[in-house]
Amino acid sequence: MRRKLNTGTLARAAGSHPWRVIGAWLVILVIAVMLIGSLLGDALTTDDEVTNNPESEQGRTILDERLGVSEGSEEMIIVRSQTYTIDDVEYQNHVEAVFTDMIALGDEVVLSGV
Repeated sequence: MRRKLNTGTLARAAGSHPWRVIGAWLVILVIAVMLIGSLLGDALTTDDEVTNNPESEQGRTILDERLGVSEGSEEMIIVRSQTYTIDDVEYQNHVEAVFTDMIALGDEVVLSGV
């Protein structure tokens, strides 16, 4: 008579031969590690490119187009005014003061090329 494959049958077989079960799990584990090592390596990458066009990339594109920001620039300061224009002396004085304060931070903070 043929035995049915169910959880009770599996539990009895595992209970009566525990070392066989441990051996089978070890074989499965070794096979899994080998498959992961051979198949997963091609799927992993160190490329950091985005696959869509998020707002951060759109902003970088606008900065590159309008301000000529070079690749590798970490940060920038944008000065805006609700009341003054770029031609107003007050605005120009403020921008120069910000620039002077920034340069006074030193070479450790501000990189050359400013």
